[in-house]
Amino acid sequence: MHKAIIRANFWDWVKTLSEEDHHRCSQIVTERFFNHIILDHIETIHTFLPIQKNKEVNTWPLIRRLWEKHPHIKTITSISHFEDFSMRHFIFSSSTEIRENSKGIPEPVNGKLFTDSLDMIIVPLLGFDINGHRVGYGKGFYDRFLAHYPTAIRIGYSLVEPVDCINDVHEHDIRLHHASTPFKWYTFE
Repeated sequence: MHKAIIRANFWDWVKTLSEEDHHRCSQIVTERFFNHIILDHIETIHTFLPIQKNKEVNTWPLIRRLWEKHPHIKTITSISHFEDFSMRHFIFSSSTEIRENSKGIPEPVNGKLFTDSLDMIIVPLLGFDINGHRVGYGKGFYDRFLAHYPTAIRIGYSLVEPVDCINDVHEHDIRLHHASTPFKWYTFE
């Protein structure tokens, strides 16, 4: 299946998802994360902040639980630059002001710039396949970003199950190590 078809199927499906089902699915995705990942040696986790209008998996349950149960872990998020499809990263906490940009993407207003290494990256997914190949929005933000952190554990957050195969994988597409869905936890070789 091609990425464009996977994206179209996702948008068709997500329109039918109720707020209640979205909330429940997001909670399950987060529970699966904590049931499968040991965080004892993790010092930094980069996570996306969910775009509400797109019904991305809500990462706020993950973030709040990290702050509460794992205060030693720095939480990092990004500001996207559409001019060159790059991202700048910022440490954020419960006291950080978050504001949506003109595209509806939540961003930290007063976070501290982060330029160190990352241990783990939570990746938003519109879809993925059983080999850990990703489907995002198609702008390459995460491919460029992930290439800078080759040793970071990459975990996809998805509301949908994987397809068997993405046919149009590019040589610079970076695979996931794991994916969490409302239905199952996936680990890729």
